[in-house]
Amino acid sequence: MVSKISIYFLYISACLTGGLIAGIYFSNKEAGWGDFSYPMTVYTRDGYEVIPRSKYLLYVLLAMLVIILMVLCLSILMNIFFKNMYANVLFGLGLFALADLLQAAGLNMGLLYPIKFVDFASVLSGETAIQIDQSSIDYRYMMIWLIVSVLALMVILFGQNRHSFHGNVLFYL
Repeated sequence: MVSKISIYFLYISACLTGGLIAGIYFSNKEAGWGDFSYPMTVYTRDGYEVIPRSKYLLYVLLAMLVIILMVLCLSILMNIFFKNMYANVLFGLGLFALADLLQAAGLNMGLLYPIKFVDFASVLSGETAIQIDQSSIDYRYMMIWLIVSVLALMVILFGQNRHSFHGNVLFYL
């Protein structure tokens, strides 16, 4: 299972890196390199902080890699439970929409925060902290939640793969 996740992760990361390199090339061809020390505003627990664009791009790249890993693990887990591809897509879209629907209904969505954090641009700008009304939601908080979610999904996948001959692992947890 780990090899399947790592192969897909490397493939998706290579494709995104290729797209990033192509985007940088065409952007440089049209407008030049630009200034990577240009200030960008990022929300932190203490308010807003100004960081250079290069650091902002590093934040975005790291967030994208962790989100890719989370979505990949979640899709593999859903593929184990639902053997139908359309059910996987429908359940995945429903799961990502569930966080916003519960928030609109005024319900607490504590365990669904990692799904809300997939929109990392709104976390970096502080919109998520305002929507959820928690000032503690910043980039570090988002990354901790996402990494814990990825690790939990990997443990479930490992357990499901390890105990596949003994039935469903969720009964053992």
